[in-house]
Formats: sequence, structure tokens, C-alpha cells
Amino acid sequence: MFQNQEELKMVDEASKVAEKVDKNIQKISDTSKKTSNTTQTSSKIIQNALRQQEQSTNKLAQAYNKLNTTVQNVFNKIKNTIKNSKPAQYIKESNLAQPFLNAAEKIRSTWQTKMQQVKNITSSLSSNLTPSFNRISNTASNTATRISNVFPNTKGKTLVADVSSCFLSEPVDVSKYGIIYGGVQKNIGPAGMVIVIIREDLITEDVLPGTPTMLTYKTQADAKSLYNTPPAYGIYICGKVFKWLKKQGGLEAMKERNEKKAKVLYDYLDSSKLFKGTVEPASRSLMNVPFVTGDKELDAKFVKEAEAAGFVNLKGHRTVGGMRASIYNAMPIEGVEALVEFMKKFEKENA
Repeated sequence: MFQNQEELKMVDEASKVAEKVDKNIQKISDTSKKTSNTTQTSSKIIQNALRQQEQSTNKLAQAYNKLNTTVQNVFNKIKNTIKNSKPAQYIKESNLAQPFLNAAEKIRSTWQTKMQQVKNITSSLSSNLTPSFNRISNTASNTATRISNVFPNTKGKTLVADVSSCFLSEPVDVSKYGIIYGGVQKNIGPAGMVIVIIREDLITEDVLPGTPTMLTYKTQADAKSLYNTPPAYGIYICGKVFKWLKKQGGLEAMKERNEKKAKVLYDYLDSSKLFKGTVEPASRSLMNVPFVTGDKELDAKFVKEAEAAGFVNLKGHRTVGGMRASIYNAMPIEGVEALVEFMKKFEKENA
């Protein structure tokens, strides 16, 4: 028995507190069960996602294998097509032509090449044309050796020429070529553009199996060179140069100007006792003039002193050494005359 009313009150309050504690414990228990259920649900979701990811990965692998097989089949078709077609003849007049040959030699057993190392391309080509070939590919005015090509009768073979180093330096009879192509970076505009002049009968759908759509001439011709986004700024600059060329009198005037510039330098080289040109007169380029002293150390000394005097980029191509003077359309004759005066000074000091 409780002694008084106060004790009874304390017991009642303690009972209420105990009841609240029991309710809180029950809530915690219910929450724990819900959390457990949520965890189990989340675990199932994660497991399902992992299974779906694994299935997707397997499907992707299968698609990749199928694509790889398709690509291999296309490559085999290309090889077979080349094997059954007439080969092309590559005229190698310097190491700069080597990348073209390397590409052909990747399928060497089915693509024949003919390499030639020459200083006079005209006589060599006349005596080395191979009747079985249906294409002749060559680099006009080679950037490394500065050989300029004057082509003879190609005996009915289609002539393909890279004219990057001599584009628009003089008139060209395009009717003698099947394809003329060249980068614009030497005489026309900024690097990143190529101009192609192609005979209409060569614009055809009869191309090697597997040739990408945008790499066929017919695709580009039908779309007026707008199949993909064109290099608008480069085209704009080329247009400016075309207008400038017309104001100068056209390609006949440019040829006359370039011949005068080249003559100044070649005449000095032919008379010099120190410097010597490396290309026979019949095959000399109007755009690039290679020369040597015959001594690598003296060549290096000349390049160094020339640069100090303001004549830059005279070091020869990395594949041939020596020196080279690039006298493209934009170079005035005064620049060539200044170079010759410096060369005379160097010769006098180092003879």
C-alpha cells in the first residue's frame, strides 16, 4: 500500500514514462523492419542492374566482333579487287615519294610498284614506263629534291600528279593529266586544303569496295565540294590569292617572274666555286632551289650565319640535307638578289 497520495502520484508518472518508452521501442522496431525491407529492395535493384549491365556488355562484345568480321571481309574484298586489277606505277624520284610507296607496300603481294631514283625525270621516265601499268603517279616539283618534272608521252597511261610545290607558278596543260592534286599551302592559301582537278571520266562509282562515301570523287563532285562542312576561311584566302594572281597578269606573268627569280640564283650556283646545285638544268624547279657546299660542317655554318643575317629556313630537307631556297610566288626578286649577295660574301670569306 502506498503511504500517501504523493507516492501514488510518483508511481503513476513512472508508469506513464515506461509506457512512452515501450511505444518508442516499438517505433524503432517498426522503422528497423522498414529499413531492412528497403535494403533488400535496393539490393535486388542493384543485382538487376548488374545483370542488365552484363547482358549489355555481352551484346556490345558480340556487335564488336560482328563489326570486326565485316571490316575484315571488306579489306579482303579490297585486296582481291586490287589483285585482279592492273597495278599502278609509282615514280620515286626522292624520299618524299616514299610514303606513297609504303602505303602500297602494305599489300605488296597484290600491288606492284616501280621505284626510281633520278635527277633527270624526263629521260628516266621515257625509258622506264611499264606497259602493264594503268596508272602513273608522280610528285611534280618535289619538295625535298626540288626536281621539276617535264613529262613525256605516257603511252596512253593515266597520269596522276601531286603539284603541291608548284601549283599556280606557271601555266599547266591539264589535258595531259588524269588527276592533278595539291595542297594549297605553298602558293595559294593556308595549310589544310587540297585542290583537285580531275578528268570527268574518272569521276565514277566504280571504286574499290569499302571506299568511304566522302572519299569518292563522285560524292564530292555531285555535292559541289560541299558534302561536308568546307574550310570556309581557307577557301576565302584562296579566293583572295586567285584575284591577286589575275591582277599580276595571270600564270603567264607568274611564270616570267618566277623564271627571272630562279635564273638569278641558278646562274650564281653555276658560276660559284663553293656552292653547287644538285639538280640537272633540264629538271630544275622554279620554286625550290637545292644546293650544297660539299662539306656538311660548312653547310651548317652557312645556315647559321644566313639565319643571323635574316635569311631563315634555308636548311635542306631532313631527308637530303644541304640547303634549299624556297622562292614561291610571294617571294620578290629583291629577296633572291639579297640571298645571292650574302652567298657571294660567304664564299669570299670561306673559299
